[in-house]
Amino acid sequence: MKIVPNADPSNRSLEVVILQDFKWYDFILNLHKIYNGTYLTVKNVTSRRGEETIIELDLHGAL
Repeated sequence: MKIVPNADPSNRSLEVVILQDFKWYDFILNLHKIYNGTYLTVKNVTSRRGEETIIELDLHGAL
């Protein structure tokens, strides 16, 4: 299974896969592509790489 097919554990960067505007049935229909790593060609699926991660908490927008 290739959840993040472009990831390289030796390069010290974080690889993130982003699914945007995905319905549950879109995920099910494309699930087979995770096993061979070809899901990055699916519409609304992107991959990003970075060496620095910043996590911010917005307390004003919380319910």
